[in-house]
Amino acid sequence: MGLIFFLASISLPLPAASAVTYLANLTAPLSLLLIGVLLSQANWKEFLGKKRLYFTCVLKLLLVPIITYVLLYVLGAPLLIRQVFVLIQALPTATALVLFAEKYNNDSIEGSELVFMSTVLSVVTIPIMMYFLV
Repeated sequence: MGLIFFLASISLPLPAASAVTYLANLTAPLSLLLIGVLLSQANWKEFLGKKRLYFTCVLKLLLVPIITYVLLYVLGAPLLIRQVFVLIQALPTATALVLFAEKYNNDSIEGSELVFMSTVLSVVTIPIMMYFLV
């Protein structure tokens, strides 16, 4: 429906456009609220002992950015492009992961654990990436 409106250059009436904007602005807060609810259901001893979460975070926060840097270096990308791409790759797991897991009846609790852990660990890994990129 949105594509049809876009292609036909049709504008929504102001009240409808405002309502859509309000709903769009609620996406991030509601996903964070959902993550909080799911984390409250997690077993913290079990959660902190999951090696798979640490492995996934190391891949996402360290290995993928390094591979990105090397690949862009080999391809001859300018330094600024390499820096931007590496920092984007070094960001924590998106909250959308939990929304998709919940929508498709997958393990949304483990998804929220991954989002939480990658966010906490990114406090250390992003400055490390920035240090080596300068």
